Amino acid sequence: MLTENLFDEILMRPVRDYGVNELRIVSGFASDSLARLHIERLKKQKSSVSVELIVGMTPLQGIEESFHNGFCKLSDDQDLEFSCKYLNHSNPDHSKIYCWLRTGIPKIGFVGSANYSITGFLTKQKETMVVCDADAANNYYQSVLKRSINCSAKTTPDLIKIRDSGKLEYPRIDVAMPDGPSVKIPLVLKNRQTPSYSGINWGQRIGRNPNQAYLALPATIRDSDFFPPHGVRFSVIADDGWEVEMSRAQQQGKALHTPTDNAALGRFLRGRLGLESGKFVTKEHLNMYGRSDIEFRKISENLYFLNFKSDQRDR
Repeated sequence: MLTENLFDEILMRPVRDYGVNELRIVSGFASDSLARLHIERLKKQKSSVSVELIVGMTPLQGIEESFHNGFCKLSDDQDLEFSCKYLNHSNPDHSKIYCWLRTGIPKIGFVGSANYSITGFLTKQKETMVVCDADAANNYYQSVLKRSINCSAKTTPDLIKIRDSGKLEYPRIDVAMPDGPSVKIPLVLKNRQTPSYSGINWGQRIGRNPNQAYLALPATIRDSDFFPPHGVRFSVIADDGWEVEMSRAQQQGKALHTPTDNAALGRFLRGRLGLESGKFVTKEHLNMYGRSDIEFRKISENLYFLNFKSDQRDR
């Protein structure tokens, strides 16, 4: 039974030990952040691997808009050998199956509890995986593939519910705070008011998506090496299990945003504050919630933890 270092044991080591070059996955839930991080680490290992993912719980849960946008962008990138499909016209599938192949021939399979997500592979949350018959794992993947639809197909939004990330229909998990250096980014201005047309209210302009938001970095953080350089994407997992990719933007990299979907951060924050999607965020909303900043903790290179638990209720 595998319980430690699952990212390496399941997603990286088979390439080194078996010379495999294809990975087929059925995962109940999945995140584009883990997919991009996985692909980047395979590239650093100079491994040419194609990854095919089927998200299994979409008939019941749909898919969060920010995850959907991220999967579509990865799938449509001609430089990446990645494809993502959603289970459709079927009962939901909560399986977590990973099948490695060498040029079409199954070599090793894994089954267990770890979703293809940062939560499943890169946090302190306990997961267990075991080696399984590679042919059986591949056959299972093929059976699910017949009932799936490409994430970027034109008909996908008509067949799969694309959920507003701020309106969750299932309970979030509680992710333990990891060790590591941390910084806090204020959500209010020096006058203790929220900005009118910038920061968390960036989208509150005519013609914009009202959920669009970014985090303004104080000079001390901006001028440090806490976050990666301007334009370099990094993965973030929040205290409630939300996963997203972020990067620094604007002049001198003075802002953090969600590059795949500029509204993802705003939907997340409004959802946590208990506000309607797109609502203007005031200092009163933050005061009622009990927090006016966001803490980021660095877990490892290009991987961060976001803490937005209420000072009053959750700490």
